[in-house]
Amino acid sequence: MDGGIDAWHGHVSEARVDQGVYLLEGDETPAALFAVAYGLEEATRRFYRRVAGEAATPGVRELADALSRGEETHQERIRELCRDTCGEAAGTQALGSDRPSAVLEDGSSPAERLEQLLPADATPAAVLDLAMALEVDALDLYLRFTHHFRQPSVRNALFALAREEQCHLKRLGDEWARLP
Repeated sequence: MDGGIDAWHGHVSEARVDQGVYLLEGDETPAALFAVAYGLEEATRRFYRRVAGEAATPGVRELADALSRGEETHQERIRELCRDTCGEAAGTQALGSDRPSAVLEDGSSPAERLEQLLPADATPAAVLDLAMALEVDALDLYLRFTHHFRQPSVRNALFALAREEQCHLKRLGDEWARLP
């Protein structure tokens, strides 16, 4: 098969079963859940912006910039789901700041991941490989979050976020298939 997630040859999520779940105490409001998700996306967006600004090769810079824009799209979707689930006022209050999480979507620190992507010989393939791992872990995390909430509207929103990550993975896989 050509392209898509099928182009991601044998890579698997490195996430632990409990990875990222510590971000929830278990008694969060739906608005607080969306704030956690938004913070993860913001941390990942800032990470890609930094890679774009500091990478040695143009291909890595361009790809990281595109990935940053993808995270902005995820953030807009979280805003929309939060407003739909929690109401306009609660959604605005919960997501009022662009405060990033201390970790990326996969639970790793941005500093750890920067070491992987900022050497002079980093390639677009290395960026795509890491991006796909982050997205798989984010998808997994959103699905694990569903176990903490019984409200159908919140669970549906989390499933929608997981589907967003799936779509992002598909786009990354298509990009992977176009690499030389």
